[in-house]
Amino acid sequence: YRKDDGGPLTYTKALVPDDFELRFEWKVSKGCNSGVYYRPAQYEYQILDNVHSPYGANARQAAGSLFFCMAPSKDATKPFGQWNTGRVKCKGTVIEHWVNGERVLSFDYTNPKWSQQVALLELRGADLDARGGKLWLQDHGQPVWFRGLKWREIPENEALVADPAFTPLPVTGEALQQENDRVKRMREAQTANP
Repeated sequence: YRKDDGGPLTYTKALVPDDFELRFEWKVSKGCNSGVYYRPAQYEYQILDNVHSPYGANARQAAGSLFFCMAPSKDATKPFGQWNTGRVKCKGTVIEHWVNGERVLSFDYTNPKWSQQVALLELRGADLDARGGKLWLQDHGQPVWFRGLKWREIPENEALVADPAFTPLPVTGEALQQENDRVKRMREAQTANP
């Protein structure tokens, strides 16, 4: 199914478990921007052609990132037109993202070490306590493919611990300035429309 003008597509009608693992394959066209939303309100596994999309200049918007929050530790993607594997694991306040078998993101969003990044997620409208979301596949009108989506509930007795050595890619230079400008505009809009 494809919407002509792009936008989110609901993949599940049932609610995704709060603690879950999702595995899937994805492929993008040249310059494509897409994503997989999970949990309610702005948790997005970013899917992107990192090389040809302008979003790729900012690591917090690159493939495998928690969009506009946490950058991946590396770019593990294959070039546009090739299939990639994705994986999301969430248990409580710990989130992991994987690209092509490599864990590229692992953090606990209650850890004060990540407060600046988590503030960006909240600025986008995320409710960190919200649970019971649906799985959404994002479509911005550029060709993107998904296949083999499988999810499972992570049982209570299965631990998921954030990697203390996780280090996200830095956001620097012009990408950081553009992000700071965007944050300023978002805060001004929130102040104008409380």
